[in-house]
Amino acid sequence: MNMILELPPYKFDSSLNDYPVDNEEWSAFIMNLLEKLRITSDIQKNLVIYEYLGMALRTARRFDEAELYLSKALALSESPSKKIQNLIRLAHVYQWEKEFSKAKALFDQARYLINENDISEKLKSAYHQHLGKFYFDQGYMGLAVTEFELALNIRTTIKAPQDQIESTTLSLIEAKKKWPIVLNNIVIRRAQISDAEAIHNAHMESINEICVKDHTSDEIRVWGGRTFDPAIRLPGIQNQFYLVAESNGIIEGFCQLKTSFKDNLKSAHLFGFYITPKILKKRVGDALMQLVFEYCESENIKLITLKSSITSFGFYQKYGFIQTGELTGLIREGVMIRCYPMRKEIK
Repeated sequence: MNMILELPPYKFDSSLNDYPVDNEEWSAFIMNLLEKLRITSDIQKNLVIYEYLGMALRTARRFDEAELYLSKALALSESPSKKIQNLIRLAHVYQWEKEFSKAKALFDQARYLINENDISEKLKSAYHQHLGKFYFDQGYMGLAVTEFELALNIRTTIKAPQDQIESTTLSLIEAKKKWPIVLNNIVIRRAQISDAEAIHNAHMESINEICVKDHTSDEIRVWGGRTFDPAIRLPGIQNQFYLVAESNGIIEGFCQLKTSFKDNLKSAHLFGFYITPKILKKRVGDALMQLVFEYCESENIKLITLKSSITSFGFYQKYGFIQTGELTGLIREGVMIRCYPMRKEIK
């Protein structure tokens, strides 16, 4: 038998934190839940009560109790979806306590479950909404914007309830107020699986339309003439820092950064960074690079490496990347696609 509960009314402040409209009503709600817990022995009913107690106690700023009950809820969660919900809720408590490393570990667990299971778009949007708030709380406003943009994209697509769309819209407005980069009619957001083919198309267009002036016809043919292969795109979208830039709802650029550990150093390699002529010279490349740096700061990454096309070499130099070797490159169909190895150390 399902237990139907509903949190009392709440509002959001300028920090996107919810707070009770009526403190006495919330106190009564919490007391009622504790009484239900005292007289209920059904495990599934207890699970629901633990969840609502955890959420209510967090909103009431009673964080230790919120952590206790959400930990109990997580322990009773059996399905992947239920685990994801309660991982996110518990992470939210840690955020409020500024225990960001604990919160991140829970978000990482939730992302793994999302990648490995058939999870609803509704729950995916909630994940990205709360991950955006995770970045917002730490002052990483650009990263917050990318997550809120994806949450809004999903919620709009699935026609989510209006209050959810309004909540995400408010979050996006507040994050953009604090992010100094302004892009006209261009959206930069976190990539999702359904973007894979459009990312490929933008990649090929960028090579064929922009890199063509600096690379040979044979290079462009083997480099920019590839067919779409989901196996190449999907793992990166799922597991790496992967952003897309949209203009009028069409993907016109992307960047892909993969993190690794070697010799006790956390580093990252920029595998892809391309934009099409439609958004060239509209500050999109600058915005994407700033987001890469913001992500590296959030992850304590101290070194970025990449292999630059001849076309992009000056762009990367502008951002402090230095050349570490002579022109070299991958051999494809007997043709070397020339590039400069580069790196940037982050203090």
